[in-house]
Amino acid sequence: MKKSLLAFLLFFVSVKGFSQIQIKEVDKLFAEYRFNDAMTLLKKMYSHDSAKIEYYLYMGQSCRSLGHYNLARDYFNKALKVDSISASAIEGIGIIYAQTGDSIDALRWVVRAISIDSTRYSFYNDRGSIYYVMKEYDSAINDIQQALRMAPGNFVIEFNLANTYFEKRDYEKAVTYLSLALKGQKHRKVYIERGQAYHHLNKDRKAIHDFNRALRLKDSDDPYERVSVGEIYYRRARAWKTLGKDTKYDNDIKLAEQNGYKVKK
Repeated sequence: MKKSLLAFLLFFVSVKGFSQIQIKEVDKLFAEYRFNDAMTLLKKMYSHDSAKIEYYLYMGQSCRSLGHYNLARDYFNKALKVDSISASAIEGIGIIYAQTGDSIDALRWVVRAISIDSTRYSFYNDRGSIYYVMKEYDSAINDIQQALRMAPGNFVIEFNLANTYFEKRDYEKAVTYLSLALKGQKHRKVYIERGQAYHHLNKDRKAIHDFNRALRLKDSDDPYERVSVGEIYYRRARAWKTLGKDTKYDNDIKLAEQNGYKVKK
């Protein structure tokens, strides 16, 4: 599986002046990755007062999640004009730098956010994710473990920690944290990642079991987390090959190609 960014966490926005029903609806839309719908609702909620910092923060997150980075940066800068030491706005700008490939500036902004507010577990997860991109895996692990201590049982943080151990080739620890993540959420990508870790540990029967589980699950709602069925068949084929099951290997390679995965000859 192609190495990608770890997942950044959406930060919590403290909102006043609206009913809990309205606030929960915005949060629900965020959780479902329906950022355009969230923006529509936010504009309606703040139609008479769109100069509030929480509006800018929510809109900044929505635009950032949709890949509208310049617009997101504008919203976060507007938030900073309201509160020049808004840790959320500062961190938001840092993540834009990270998602556009500038890890040095990303780290600078997120470090600044942590210096203002060291109580936010999402900040440590996100700084760890930046270290991961920079291949500073020990620093990434330290930060992501801190985030997990502050938010035990968080699926995203457990998965990020597992991925970092995977990149360090510490596959046993990767399996440990992937298994923890699966206790909280049955997720296709987690089964695939654990299957690959088992494959590296020469536990290919367990790898095949995980790939089978992945095939039975629907793909993620998050477009950044989707994995093609063809890739799963390809991963399973490699496990069959290691076990000497050439016929099953050939069958899975055909299935991988039929499902759009380009197998290198």
